[in-house]
Amino acid sequence: MGLWVAILLIPSFVKAHDRYLGEILYIAGSFCPKGTWLADGSLRSIVQNQALYALLGPKYGGDGRTNFALPNLVTSRLISVGPGQDLSLNKPSSKMRSNQETVMEADKWLHSHKAISLPHHVNKLLPCLVHEGTFPSRP
Repeated sequence: MGLWVAILLIPSFVKAHDRYLGEILYIAGSFCPKGTWLADGSLRSIVQNQALYALLGPKYGGDGRTNFALPNLVTSRLISVGPGQDLSLNKPSSKMRSNQETVMEADKWLHSHKAISLPHHVNKLLPCLVHEGTFPSRP
């Protein structure tokens, strides 16, 4: 009886893993999970999403008064901020010229390994942005 009462006292809102507001998840599926939106550059209301607007601001689009845009990660990918060795400076929320790279023969290095083949292929990862989550605290 005691164990049963203890189980009933656990709050229903306790989750195994809480997501952070603004977190980006890449999902190998056909839809974004509950509490997330597809990061496709769509406009969202500032009034209805004040906490998310506080994190993102108008840097991805929108007028900054009534709406703001989510980052568009459907045709692009995230890169880290700052310069890499022999690379140009990456600025926050900057757009890249292309989301494809051409690897030249001179750029390849000699290596060998066995090929691994899977019967089912995932051709696309959906970028989902968390809109129902914990507001991240400062470190």
